[in-house]
Amino acid sequence: MKKVRLETPRPVIAENTWSAEEHESGLVNGFIVSARRERVSTLMTPRRRADLRRALPHFKWFEEKFARSLKPEEQSHAALAQLLRARGAGKTCYLLSVREDLDGSFMELEAALDEVVAMGEPTIVSFVPGKLAYYEDEWAKDRLLLCKP
Repeated sequence: MKKVRLETPRPVIAENTWSAEEHESGLVNGFIVSARRERVSTLMTPRRRADLRRALPHFKWFEEKFARSLKPEEQSHAALAQLLRARGAGKTCYLLSVREDLDGSFMELEAALDEVVAMGEPTIVSFVPGKLAYYEDEWAKDRLLLCKP
């Protein structure tokens, strides 16, 4: 009788397997002005995380050349999701938020947008570390696409 070799199944690797540390480091090094990078890095530590959440409503430390205000027609959930996917966003993202239950969590793109867009709870959503993110302030007045080529 011929022996059949059974192959062990290969593990399924999830799309966008970046760690929280990679997202946070990417945000700091990719989108924060150089004069504030050390400060923001310090605020991302567990000991100072509450200070970071308190700073998010009026966060003005983004590098202007990588931050673009969204046009009114880009601000709906569907339009924003389409824009993000066209720029390389995958299924999941990482959140830094004033909301403790969202801060430091991973979510699917659509669910994250449902929680964040036009809710008045300042959040930075990272899709590709140091390359693609979204920020919304407390009044949903500043909605920024953070993007590097």
